[in-house]
Parts: sequence; structure tokens; C-alpha cells
Amino acid sequence: DTRGGQPVEIKFEFDQVREFTAVHVFCNNQFTREVQIFSEAKIMFSVGGRYFHGDPITYSYMEDRIFEHSRNITIKLHHRIGRFVKMQLFFAARWIMISELSFESDIAHGNFSQEEPTASETNLQSDVFVDKTVRPQSELPVSTAKQEDETYMAVLIGALMAVIILLAVAIFLIISRHRQSKNFASPLAAKSALPGTTGHQHQHLSSDSSCGTA
Repeated sequence: DTRGGQPVEIKFEFDQVREFTAVHVFCNNQFTREVQIFSEAKIMFSVGGRYFHGDPITYSYMEDRIFEHSRNITIKLHHRIGRFVKMQLFFAARWIMISELSFESDIAHGNFSQEEPTASETNLQSDVFVDKTVRPQSELPVSTAKQEDETYMAVLIGALMAVIILLAVAIFLIISRHRQSKNFASPLAAKSALPGTTGHQHQHLSSDSSCGTA
């Protein structure tokens, strides 16, 4: 089954170092069922089995969506030498179905040494360092993120307190001005309420007035 664009990898180990001339892969091509022959194959060789140096043999297959019968795919290996063979098959559909796989090879004669890591692989391994020493509690680095969070909270609380104080002062000033304006308006209201505007008028008799008797 396809794995997100990654090829399926098969590794073969032989009893001796051999000289390879060809590999035969018998594949299914039922494309109506999401089964197709691989779109590309990459084949690499190694004597020791750990490092696969040299350019891989690359084989591209032309897609066939007409005939669904199974078929044999032959890939020439050009007399490459190795005891280990790694094959990568790239998906053309969801599935790759292989029923048989065989190599054409002969025993290689001569002295063959195992591959050494390349300079890039050596540098990659040397760059990886894991510090397993246990530090005392006092030497452990303090997280700066926590300190920044505490500083931010303190600034935020201070700003909120300042806003609250300003609002309280503003409310106090508004109430004071409202009371002062109310006190200035009260004498005018008192003058408007003087006698002569409404109510009954009383007549007072002077002391010189006389009363008549019958």
C-alpha cells in the first residue's frame, strides 16, 4: 500500500559477493482495482550491507492502462558487484503486487572490502551529541519564558489599577460638579417662590378704622 509518496524498500542478502547482470520482477497490472506496476525502481549495491555507495541503477516504467494482464519486468544491472542489494519501488497506484522476483548473477572473484562512511555521513554523525550528565538543581537553567510571563502579568495588573484609579477620580469630579451646579440653582428657585405669585391675599384693617353699630 502506498505510504504518502514514499517507496517500498526491499533488501536482499546473498551468501557471497556476486556480480549481478539482471533482475526479473513479475508484477500485476489490474489498474481498475488500483493495482499497477511500479512507476520507478532504484537499485543499490553494497559489500558490507551498511553503506550503499555509488549511483543507483534507476529504471522507469511506462504506465500501461490498457492491458491488465501480469507481466515480467527485466532490469539490467550492468555487472554491479555486491553482497547486499537494496531495491526501492515507487508507486504508480495504491498497490504494487509482486508474485516473483529473481536475480541473474555469478560469484564475484577477488578481494572486496566493506564500504566506509563518506565524509558527509561522518560529519552528520559527529554533529549529534547527547549530554547525559545530571546537573544539580541549582545549575539547571531557569526558563526565561516564565519570567517574561510574570513580568507581563505585573505590568498588566499595574495598568489595570491605574485605569481603575483614573475612573474613580473622574467619577468623583463629575459628582462634585453636579452638586455645585445644583447649589447655584437653588437661590433662583427660592426667589421665584416669593408671595404675590400665587395664594390668597389678606386685608388688614388699620387701628383708625371704626365699626358702626346699629
